[in-house]
Amino acid sequence: MAKVTEGRWAKLGVVVAIVTLGFGIYFGFSSSKSGTGTAPSTSPGKTVLSSSATPVSRKTPAPTPVWTSPNPMLIGNAGVDFDSIPPVANNGANTLYLYLGSYLSTPGSIRITKWTNNVPPTRDQCNVSAQTQGDYQQPAEVGQRYCLLTGQGHTVYLKITSIDNSNTGDVKAYADVIVWNTAG
Repeated sequence: MAKVTEGRWAKLGVVVAIVTLGFGIYFGFSSSKSGTGTAPSTSPGKTVLSSSATPVSRKTPAPTPVWTSPNPMLIGNAGVDFDSIPPVANNGANTLYLYLGSYLSTPGSIRITKWTNNVPPTRDQCNVSAQTQGDYQQPAEVGQRYCLLTGQGHTVYLKITSIDNSNTGDVKAYADVIVWNTAG
């Protein structure tokens, strides 16, 4: 009689195994990929390890500029406020202006540094450069690239395209400009 009971349990075990395997195949699970039972994280910008220890990379999209100059923008002795979108002429404390026709300068909290790479920076690269190497003044040079961090935290990249010194009393610089938000 013991053999009959064992046989029934063996048959039931086989049926349970087949049904479990069938559900696993149907729902996309497999015994070869089972791990600790936790799913890999899908947080943006993070590299996570799946249960099989294969790196899974999620890239955060690059921040989109909030403003890009359609034409070279005038930077003169009146100053430009890059915290206004679009930037506007302003001679307040947090403006960038052309000082003595030779220097990009600010009387306020703007931080400016040269960007020495030939490739334009990302927002984050420009922001870090201005934070770590920025000062209140840089020599204005045609073809030179700059990164700025404004008083309200906007990140700005500009490349001087020309300097008009035909009127020595009112020298003007023109620059291609990109402005990003403080975050994201």
